This record gives sequence, C-alpha cells and structure tokens, in this order.
Amino acid sequence: MLGSGSLVGLPPKCLFTLAKLPAYVDERQPPRRRAPFLTISSHRLVHGVDLIMPEILFDKVSPKLSEKHLSKPYCRVTMSLAEIVESEFLNVYIKNGNARMLSEGQPSRDNVYSLVDGTLHLEMDKATYEQCGLVGEPVEYGGKKHSKARYVVRLNLRLPSMAYGKKGFQRVVWAFKNVLNHHITWLFHDPAVESAENAGPLSKYSPKYTQATPSIQRLQETWIPNITETQMTESIFDQEALLEWISLVALDSPRVTPVDSVDPFISRYQPPGFGRGNRSSATGEWLQGRLVRARWHGFLSSDFVASIWLMTNKMTGEGEWNALNVRTFDGPSYTTLNLGSHHTMTWGSD
Repeated sequence: MLGSGSLVGLPPKCLFTLAKLPAYVDERQPPRRRAPFLTISSHRLVHGVDLIMPEILFDKVSPKLSEKHLSKPYCRVTMSLAEIVESEFLNVYIKNGNARMLSEGQPSRDNVYSLVDGTLHLEMDKATYEQCGLVGEPVEYGGKKHSKARYVVRLNLRLPSMAYGKKGFQRVVWAFKNVLNHHITWLFHDPAVESAENAGPLSKYSPKYTQATPSIQRLQETWIPNITETQMTESIFDQEALLEWISLVALDSPRVTPVDSVDPFISRYQPPGFGRGNRSSATGEWLQGRLVRARWHGFLSSDFVASIWLMTNKMTGEGEWNALNVRTFDGPSYTTLNLGSHHTMTWGSD
C-alpha cells in the first residue's frame, strides 16, 4: 500500500523553479501560492521524505527531529465506504475534522479511493461507474489513444447538502451500500487522533496504529557542489545534473563518492564539472564532505512536509544548504534545494 502511482491522469512534466523567499516566513501561514509551498501543498498524500544536509548542519537540526510533532501517528483500518458516511464518523472526522484516508489497490488497475480535505475521490472502472449512478468524469492512462475506460467521482462531503435526508446524499449512500459495498483496508490519519485511546468512533473498527519516525543515516564522504547565491540568481548551473546528483545522494550511491572506482563500462556518470576519466575536480566547483540523510516512510501529509521544510530552513545559515526529496502517492516526486534561508530551487510537476 505504501507505494506510489498516479491516482489520476498521465505522468506530468518536470518543472524547475528558482525563487527568493522573503526575510520572514510565518510558519503558521506560509505563502502557499509561492514556490516551494505551492509544490508542497499540491501533493496532499506523501509516503516518503528524505532530508539531506551537511553533517555540521545536522548537528544543529537533530534535536528538533526528535520532537513529538515530527512523529506522526497513523493507522491501518478495515472499513466500507458506507461506514465512512455514517453520521458519527462523517461529523467527527470529515465535517468537523481533518482526516485523510487512502484505500488499498493499484491506481489505473483497481478501484482506488482517497479522502483529502473533506473531498472523497473515487477512481473506478467503467462497469462499476455505470452501476453506481454517480456523476464523474473520464480519465486517461495512456494506451489506446481514445480509450477512456476509467472514471473519477469527486464528492465534497463538507457541503451542507451532504447530509441524511438530502436527495443527492441519499444517492451516494445507496451507491455505497449496493455497489461499492466491499470492506477494504485504509490508511487513516487525523491530526487530532494520536492513539487508540482518543480515536473516538474509529475505535470500533480496531485500528492498528504505527508511528512515522525518522531513520538517520550518516552517508559516506561525498562530492558536494559549491554553489553560491550569485550562481543561483544568475542560473550558472545545470539544473538537471544537480537534480540527478541529489537523487543519487538520496540513494547513497557510490557514484558521487571520491573513492568510487566503477568500471566505465558499467557506469560513465561523472558529477558535473569533473575531469573526464578521473574523480578530481576540474573546475574547483566541488568540495568533499560528509552528509546526513533523515528519512521518513509512512502515511504522511503535505502539512508535515511543510513543517519539516520550515524547521530546517529556519536553522540553515548563510553558506549552508539542505535538500528535501519527497515521494507522493499521486504519482510524481519533487525535490527542493535551499541555500541559506532565502534562496530555493524546486523541481516538481505541473
């Protein structure tokens, strides 16, 4: 279940954004329409986060990583769609709460459901869509050019019309009881629910709780790009090569280490700016140093990613940097690279 795959649509293009942040960013109300917050908030369901930084910066950040708000509890629970729209569950976790849910299944192959910000997304095949009688829209997954064999239905359960006694809502309940009536496994997270003791109506479904805590790994000696703020503002660097380097560091690949001696027949990768055929810097734009990677894996939210980004960026001083690689349930991953506390690069999808 903790895998990635596009919930709706075709794979998007990768877009690069270079931004300068204001001197002060309100942690409670960050500018969500500016990079990188626009990219972070557009991917609501996350299953993996890698935070990469030099060892010196990590020594300052590490006490914050153990704080309670950075360890998010979530649970696995078996429910039907009809049980989600029962009055008690609907009022506590959806209309008056901020629950996020994701069902089991493989997007583009199985019927997959998700709940984000009060909106229930139902992705299903054409036969199921025609049986349930709900209004949706077709989506494409490639293959046949004009094939539209799958549909998505979006239901805003926070609307006043989504209540028992309303004609439209009764149609939804009927579909959930007579067509989409299977019990399935869900991942569930609500900021107000931290354990089985305060689970409320969810407790009768026997939720199994787990904690998303960071795993810390001190990486081997690594080639590190020496990018200055002037180079960032004037775009004097290769954006694709820099993204590739961050991805290799996240994998702890030996290709970016000074001691790498792989046969060129197997891999010809060279960090940008290096002399061909050797591992010594030809331009002086690369340094050697030790890096640390903090990794979270589980059912995470965009709010959690934003809190990680804000906390780390606040403690990043002049001449220091950090990178964040995020993998999402809705398909593409995205990456941010911050130099100091004001300059940031973002690689994301449209």
